[in-house]
Amino acid sequence: MKRPLLVILLAAVVGLGGIVAWTAVSRDREYRRLIAAGDAALAGDQAFQAIEAFSGAIALNHDSMLAYLRRGETYRRLGDLKAALRDLPTVSAASVSVQLPATLAVHLEAVRGRQNVDDDEGRQPGPQ
Repeated sequence: MKRPLLVILLAAVVGLGGIVAWTAVSRDREYRRLIAAGDAALAGDQAFQAIEAFSGAIALNHDSMLAYLRRGETYRRLGDLKAALRDLPTVSAASVSVQLPATLAVHLEAVRGRQNVDDDEGRQPGPQ
């Protein structure tokens, strides 16, 4: 009586493990496809499609330094420094050993500071 119960339990555990493994492989395959689609969109100067693809990859893998970094770089290319800087803390947290996020953050802050100075210099003083 106990032997059939053990066989059924073992089959259920193996089946559940297979389902979990299949789901993980499917998610990883879709993540890689989205990263490749984002790279292809960037190569074709389609920044908004690239952002959409990288955002989809982030939705599948929240710990993906690559997707955050590529999306931030795409925002920088568009000139949206605020959005580019928004992704950098996540990149830095995901990869403590990589120096690129810190270097990129310093660069973007410097560019943003120059833009603010240029904006301030271009303003006309209002009536007193």
